[in-house]
Formats: sequence, structure tokens, C-alpha cells
Amino acid sequence: PHVPPPIAATATSQDKSVQSVVPHKEVFYSPALEGLIAARKEIAVYSFAKSQKRLVETKSIREDDALEEEERNTVRDLYCNSKEMTLNSSQVGDDRPVTAVRYSPDGRMVCSGSLSGVVKVWDSETLKNKGVLRGTLDRITSVCWHPDAHENNNGPILLAASSAEGCCHLYDFRRVNMDNENREDAGNDVMDMDITESENNHMNVGDDASDDAESDDSMDQDNFTNAPTAAATTTVAPPRVFVATAGHDATWRLWDTEQGRELQLQDGHAKDLSALAFHPDGSLLMSADSGGVLLLWDLRSGMSIQTFQGHIKKISSVSFSANGFQAATGSLDNSVRIWDLRRKKCCYTLPAHNNIVSVLSGELLLTSSFDNTVKIWGARDFHILRALAGHSGKVMSADFSPDQKHIMSAGFDRTIKLWAH
Repeated sequence: PHVPPPIAATATSQDKSVQSVVPHKEVFYSPALEGLIAARKEIAVYSFAKSQKRLVETKSIREDDALEEEERNTVRDLYCNSKEMTLNSSQVGDDRPVTAVRYSPDGRMVCSGSLSGVVKVWDSETLKNKGVLRGTLDRITSVCWHPDAHENNNGPILLAASSAEGCCHLYDFRRVNMDNENREDAGNDVMDMDITESENNHMNVGDDASDDAESDDSMDQDNFTNAPTAAATTTVAPPRVFVATAGHDATWRLWDTEQGRELQLQDGHAKDLSALAFHPDGSLLMSADSGGVLLLWDLRSGMSIQTFQGHIKKISSVSFSANGFQAATGSLDNSVRIWDLRRKKCCYTLPAHNNIVSVLSGELLLTSSFDNTVKIWGARDFHILRALAGHSGKVMSADFSPDQKHIMSAGFDRTIKLWAH
């Protein structure tokens, strides 16, 4: 028999040695629980209906000259209104810097969060305080309204707020409205709520989060660890609400607020998560991390379907466009990138600011920055329409009213400001 030369035998043994050192990567799947399977079915039904409605509306506009002309006039009016925006009013938002601000879906109210751990609700026109929501022990990192707040009186009117203690708090704002209307001292128009008085109204987020959301231990604030950096809500089959949270443990979690439990714990990022956003149809979720990486997830299957890379520093915010096929991201590299989900690549880069940028997308693009300014951009040609300067410190957050004719901004100077035509 042929005996191979010793050198070949030596090479083979070395190869085997190398193979034993190099770890073998495997793709593995965790079995989905019944609650998650049911949620995915609801998301699929809801998203199919939403996407079909959006596509039908878009097609009808493109095929009808009158509707297309009406849309162009609406956009033109928005652009003209944006170019004339100026500071309308200002209000001290808290004793400490205000970190987040969001309009309610009906545009009548605005919620804000601050480093003091307090969430406040304001009248969007007068900036009069409507409620003070307590329950957190640390700084507020994000706030978000239920998309159907005040539209469905039978369902919960939820306001979600994540804090640096590693917890996402949910508030039923109907209690504020009801108590304010019936109290004898309603003229003061402020109500304090301690979330620890309610049951099943907060969720742990992070490495040490309990898997049993119904246990008494999950209500203990001493267990709150690992700060989430973003919270977003979407309605799937009203009045059902899902909440997604992202944490410094490089994972995001999907929660069922009806059952008060965690449905999904998802890893996939190599670094801390910094932002989350739901697609307008409710079918997709985009997560961003401190390494500048974006992952697009299909909530109906639980799969990661696309990776986007381009930012060289931490991504501070993510926002989907109402058109359904674009997303905008702001980053610590001082830029804004527009991503085309159909082409699976970045289609435009804006050198937006001189410091950290957060972004919100719609027919208009809104950016706020640590350079003390808020800027408005056209979402079709990405030309700047207006730069708003008025804060004496870093602008921490900004938001459009639902009709995009007003802007609310929150700053490190402890104020919230209303910008209007």
C-alpha cells in the first residue's frame, strides 16, 4: 500500500489541530411559545390590511390627476409653512434637563420626560401642565404614546416611558383626564400619579428581567437593572398593544401589555442597542446599536431580514417614513442617513448638524442636535427648509404635531418650546 510522505501527514495533523480550535458557528432557533405565535398571527393580519390600504391610497393618487395635484398642493403648503416657522412659546419643563418630548396622536397634548424621572403631560397649545406621572427612580430615556390614544374610548390610552433604571412604565392617561375633570381643584390642573400603586403596569428590561411577569418579584423596583434606551408602541388588533424595548444588554424585547408578559427576547446585535422603531404597517421593527449597525426584523416570522451599515458612530434615533419604504437614522457622527428598504441600501446622506443628531421622518424630516438647533428638511429632495435656534443648551428631543404644522422641542436648558408659523 502507498504510504504518504511524512510532510503530508504532518500537514493533515496540523489542519485537524486548527479545525479543533476554530469554533463552528451554527444557526439555531428557539421554539416560540403559544403567546408569541398568536401575536405573530395578529401582527400578520393587521399589517396585511394596513399595507394594502396604504398601497391602494398611493395607487389612487398616482392614477388620479386631481388627487395628485391636491397632494402636491398639500406638500407645497407644508414646505411654505415650515420656512416661516418661529418660536411661539416656551415653558420650563422641569427642575432638571428635559430629555424627551412627544405629541399625542390627536395633537392635543404633549408628553415630556426629564432627568428627574418625571413624565409630564402638557396642553399642546397653551403649554399648561395637565398631569405629572411618577413611578420611575431614574432619568427618563424615551416616551411614546399609544398610536390610537383618544380614538378608541373602550381601549387603553397608554403612554410608555423607559427609564435608566431598566424599566418601561405604562400609564393609562384616562385616569388623569377623569380626575382632572372631576376634582374640585381642577383649576390647578395637575395630578400626581405614582405608578407603584397600580398592578401590572411596568415591565423589567435587561439581563436580570424576570421571565415571570406576573410574579410579585417583578413589581419590586430593586430588581430594575440594565437601562433600556428606547421604547416604542404599536397597536396590532385594537385594543391590543405591543411594546418593544431595547437595552444595554444588546437585546430587544417584545411585550404583550394585555397579558403583562414578555413575548420575545431577541439578540443579534454585538453592541448596546440605542434605538427602535416600528414600521407604520406594524410588520417590521428596526433596531440600532452603538456600533452604527441597523437590523431590520420581520415581526411576523421573527427573522432578521436585512442589515444596514454606514454610520461610523452610535445611532441615536430611528424613524420610518409614512411612505413605508424609507427609514431615517441620526447618529453621533453628526449625519442623517436615508435608507431605502426596497433597494436595501443608503440612498442619501445629510451632513445635518455639528453635534449628536436625532431624527424624525414624515413628509418633512425633523432633526434636533446637541448644537442647540432644530432643523426642518424636505423629505422628497432633502433640502433644508428652516433652522430653528432658541434653546440655550443642547436640544435633547423634538417632535412634529400630527399635521406637521407645529414643532415641540425639549432642551438641556430645562425648557420645552413650541414652534409654529
